[in-house]
Amino acid sequence: TPVSNEEEGVLNKLERWIADTISDLQKKREKELNRLLRLFEQDTDEALRYAIPLDSPDLHRGVAKPSDKLGRRNINFNPVGRPSAGPADFWDVGDYYNDLRKKYLDAATLEMKRKNYKKAAYIYAELLADFKTAASVLQKGGFYREAAAVYQSRLNNKAAAAECLKNGGLYLEAISIYKELLQVEEAGDLYARMQDEVNARDCWEQAVSRKLEQNDHLDAARVVTKKLNETGRAMEMLALGWRRSHQGEACVRAYMDIS
Repeated sequence: TPVSNEEEGVLNKLERWIADTISDLQKKREKELNRLLRLFEQDTDEALRYAIPLDSPDLHRGVAKPSDKLGRRNINFNPVGRPSAGPADFWDVGDYYNDLRKKYLDAATLEMKRKNYKKAAYIYAELLADFKTAASVLQKGGFYREAAAVYQSRLNNKAAAAECLKNGGLYLEAISIYKELLQVEEAGDLYARMQDEVNARDCWEQAVSRKLEQNDHLDAARVVTKKLNETGRAMEMLALGWRRSHQGEACVRAYMDIS
């Protein structure tokens, strides 16, 4: 259906109104961003509370009502049990991106020098979306559980999370992840550190069974020798591996080393 002159005039007015509104909003936002940059020169702590995230995966999870003011944020970084992000008011920082990023990086360096590791991790994770560095910073500060949460929830790296928990002495939490990953030998090692011999041997036996299922007699014998301290049983496995597996020569050498 052809558009009448009157309808065309209304559409043009609507387009102009939308363009003017967007332009006015952007000008107000640019004023706020300039204010934020100046605030970093005066009070880094206060500036961080108003800092806008760059490159965050949470920026596009729904759209909140547009605003021309930067909201005050909670910078007490705690990734453990972190709630899902809600709708976000996406700001196009445009030419301000590099200046903001430099301010954030300088602030993170300053907080590291002050040993404020959680605050530095907040900057890397929530403002710069650099989750790997955030996890590393948390580990350096001794926040192993928090670092593990970042590895799991943000980097989808359960192996790194388990290693992190292990380094922090959080053995039961690490064991849970190792079992989930079917890395039962590592779980057994941690049980052994806890002097839980029953569970340690159970895990190591599971590891031996899986290695034999994979026709890896050499590594199965290693676990039996080093962890279970059963050299006779290990020699039997190596003899079987010599005859039945692709590891024949290596099994013979390992057999001779034991004998």
